[in-house]
Amino acid sequence: MTKKLEEIFDLEDSSNQKEMIQQLEDEQIQKDNMEADSLINQKLAIDKIDAALPQVGGLEDDKEIDEYAQKSFQAYQDLMDLGMNIEPRLAGRIMEVAASMMGNAITAKNSKIDKKLKMIELQLKKEKLDQGKPEEEVVSGTGSVVADRNELIKQILANKPQDVDKDK
Repeated sequence: MTKKLEEIFDLEDSSNQKEMIQQLEDEQIQKDNMEADSLINQKLAIDKIDAALPQVGGLEDDKEIDEYAQKSFQAYQDLMDLGMNIEPRLAGRIMEVAASMMGNAITAKNSKIDKKLKMIELQLKKEKLDQGKPEEEVVSGTGSVVADRNELIKQILANKPQDVDKDK
């Protein structure tokens, strides 16, 4: 624009506009970077949890979920590299898509962990039910079992003095 048009329409200096646009683009990039960092931290935490869980049998699609998460993470890294190497005005959308890819990777890992936790919970419930079944009246504990309640009552009645019965 010319100086005359800027004066007529009472517009700011065009050099200031370029600086403001650049500043807004830089702020958007910083915001996207902060979001990406938080997503990376979440993914690392999920990976630690996944490694800490025992390997559970019966989860055949674990490899598919891991593959999907790995591909999503790789797409995130590729898009972030691309976003850092292009004009800032175009980088915002690319970084947004990269954050979406990271979200997909995190969702895949979360679903895998949830599935493992449910499987572990079911295994624990099964163990609890298996332990609850009576096995030939064996009671586990620190003491020994002498008799059950009915046998104790029979013994008490057998040891009861006969004199008491005659008075009645």
